[in-house]
Amino acid sequence: MATTKPERNCSILRLHEQGVRPSRIAKQQGVTPARITQIIATTRIVEERKAVLEKRYGKHPDIAHLSDAAPFDVLMLCQSATYGWVARVRSLCMGQQPLKTLGDLRSITDAELLAKPGVGDRLFAELRAVCPRRAPTGRGSAPARVRSAKARPPAVFHYQSHQDK
Repeated sequence: MATTKPERNCSILRLHEQGVRPSRIAKQQGVTPARITQIIATTRIVEERKAVLEKRYGKHPDIAHLSDAAPFDVLMLCQSATYGWVARVRSLCMGQQPLKTLGDLRSITDAELLAKPGVGDRLFAELRAVCPRRAPTGRGSAPARVRSAKARPPAVFHYQSHQDK
């Protein structure tokens, strides 16, 4: 039975913690020792962060009941069928305009979320299912229309080739 990447990576980390050298693990896994070192570093970081989040929010927190100030990466603790869920959550925490809190995710428009690198229809639907958008509140703000988590806003692209000009 084939193992998933997260299972493989945890196994690699366990072997390393037991004192097995990266070169030996690399031979077992059919990858380079440098790749084993990368996997160990990344897996360790993720596992340490998950432990901190689990201690504060529980193993499977109810995201809907967490405050807007909760860190965005608490979504790593959600059960998701999306391939590479943890990596995708982590990538949205980084970059030029990172999502730092659940409030950031709740307030970002559907179009802005879909414009983020790596966010396609499936990830968009999963993020909105776990953490729906909230309409902005405050004086003078009109209530925003909230789309279904499964609906993607219509794309409005007008391509004009140089021949059409």
